[in-house]
Amino acid sequence: MKKKYPPKIIPLNSIGAFTFSVFFFIFQVSRCLAISNPAATYCNVMGYQYTIEYDALGAAVGICSFPDKSSASGWDFYRGKAGKKFSYCAKHGYLMETDLTSKEGYEKEIPVCVSKNVSKNKQSAQQRIPMLEMLRQAGKMPLPQKRALPVRSTTLKKESQKNTTKTYSTSLDWREYNGHAYIGPVRDQGMCGACYAFGAAAAAEGTYNVVWKKYDAQCVDFSEAYIAWCLGKYGPYSDHFSGCDGADFNYAELTALTREGITYEANFPYTETDPGSCTHQNDPVVTFNQWGRIDPNNDTEIQRAISSYGVIAVAVNVTDEFGNYAGGIFSDSQTDCPDGAYTTTNHAVALVGWGTDPTTGLYWILRNSWGSSWGENGYMRIQAHSARVACEAAYLSATSSGAIIPIVNFLLNGK
Repeated sequence: MKKKYPPKIIPLNSIGAFTFSVFFFIFQVSRCLAISNPAATYCNVMGYQYTIEYDALGAAVGICSFPDKSSASGWDFYRGKAGKKFSYCAKHGYLMETDLTSKEGYEKEIPVCVSKNVSKNKQSAQQRIPMLEMLRQAGKMPLPQKRALPVRSTTLKKESQKNTTKTYSTSLDWREYNGHAYIGPVRDQGMCGACYAFGAAAAAEGTYNVVWKKYDAQCVDFSEAYIAWCLGKYGPYSDHFSGCDGADFNYAELTALTREGITYEANFPYTETDPGSCTHQNDPVVTFNQWGRIDPNNDTEIQRAISSYGVIAVAVNVTDEFGNYAGGIFSDSQTDCPDGAYTTTNHAVALVGWGTDPTTGLYWILRNSWGSSWGENGYMRIQAHSARVACEAAYLSATSSGAIIPIVNFLLNGK
């Protein structure tokens, strides 16, 4: 029997605690949330070594090491800003350049292979081919994964949403609240498709930190590997999420945190490689009370959940535009949720706050798991409904009842 680490965040209440119905059936479905870090994948595809290091603030930085013993940031290499002679372009007789473009309020950096030779009469233009296009034509880099929808489970808990006319402040950011950070440094999933574990762990950390008033150096650090390899690959939830193979739409990883709990990073540091078994069954764990979904594209309820619980888990549908994001407020045309909470997405992330822009309006502060060299120090500001970010939002609860209770009003009101 697994030993629980006392105290739990809030003692479990048998009336309000989340449970599965006894009629719950497990549906084996193909994985949808399984995108790895593109920079790590590219480094590996080129035959080089990708390692995860940590900067002075504890943020993960992916490093690609080359045959001459030099190295560069994985994202700088991927974007053609460093290690050019080792790039795919150079290997095939092209120059390597980075196109920096601005589109509707956000910037993107696109690696481009450029032909070296131009005809003497200069009538033929210099050939410029996006590196990703060349890699995919050669079968080297996968397209963002898409899949058919799974069978919907009708017994998953869905939090009752109350009609409310409450409006929220123009911004809230748990990375910087009253001079303190309630979420730890950004992480890097590397070549492993365990994004679901990073999204769930970030939500768990943010919830724990806000409830227990842990901030800055006191922020808790939970084990993504425990989710992937103990609860998933070699655990009772392998039909829903498993190691580096991704997860389905059921958010069973959040269910696992309410039933089995999660241990600390210090007990089971992150590993991208299959350990062959789980040897951490007796590690101390923190168990959460319950979790709930938020109605698709319900901005007010997302704000309510973030302000109440700290950090929430969401999923996005990643495209090349998303991957090439370098800064600003990202937007695209994927703003609808045609299948509600089961709308097709392919990458799990977390939201740590929101802001308001006079031009684009409401945006979320998205925490990715691709290291601190991606985007804005590992984060993205994303327009409220872009990339389907608001279709499948979910939160972990540390309350003792089924209702959303503003458990951190004392923080938000500055009392």
